[in-house]
Amino acid sequence: MVNQALSAAHACLYGLVHSVIVALGCAAGLGFIHTGHERSFVYDIADLYKAEITIPIAFSIARKALDEEHFDIGGETRHAVRDSIVSGKILERCTHDIRRL
Repeated sequence: MVNQALSAAHACLYGLVHSVIVALGCAAGLGFIHTGHERSFVYDIADLYKAEITIPIAFSIARKALDEEHFDIGGETRHAVRDSIVSGKILERCTHDIRRL
């Protein structure tokens, strides 16, 4: 359950980060840490936010899934990530971080 939630959460975060990178006119494949992939820079930037957003959400969602019989892990995770991105102003922070780098 944790892996399902992590996969869903990271997919959301990667999509947001990729959008910001492209909107700023940067190349998604030119990473600093991750290399050799067309989304290397996406992974580099997303790593800045995983410990704050996606990892805690994944464990929280997995815990909730234990308590409910018919629980939509993917859907609940996506909603939680969306809410966290909005409340944490991740879009603005991501833009600032990419420009700074």
